Amino acid sequence: MASAGIRKSPSGRVKVWWRLDDGSQGSQTFDDDGQATRYLNKLRAQWDDGTWINPQRGRISFNQWADEWWETWSAHPRRSPNGLETTESNLRLHLRPTFGAKPLNVISHQLVQRWQNQLEKKLGYYGVMACRSLLNRILQAGRVQGARPHHRGAGPRFGCVGLLHRTGGQAGGAQTPET
Repeated sequence: MASAGIRKSPSGRVKVWWRLDDGSQGSQTFDDDGQATRYLNKLRAQWDDGTWINPQRGRISFNQWADEWWETWSAHPRRSPNGLETTESNLRLHLRPTFGAKPLNVISHQLVQRWQNQLEKKLGYYGVMACRSLLNRILQAGRVQGARPHHRGAGPRFGCVGLLHRTGGQAGGAQTPET
């Protein structure tokens, strides 16, 4: 189980420290006990409700995370060559140019919405949905690994994952094709 605490430094500042189940650890320094106690309480509350993200994991770029995700996802023995090719192409052409260098923890709902709006000018409905689904899978995996926040109840508050959950799959003006 994760643990955390407060300790005073010789300079009189107060440090909140934490150690996670995976062995990673971190700390944040404050000027007084009140700030440190509030932060520690907030940290523990976020652990309890699943909304805390590991700052170190959240700083990795989308490209780094997508590479990790791709390595696992593409190794599945039942992936078809066509599915692998399409997914790799969508990742390379439509996701990496926008999200590539950005840290996972700064990919916001607004950024995803702007990306989708631009994508709708270039691709048809099914192309947009395929790219959005791919982004959702990659960001969802980031949540599971502690690189992006988890939010219970109304769903994630930002990013593609939240956009998809809150709108039932219809986001940013994407229209279901006429049949």
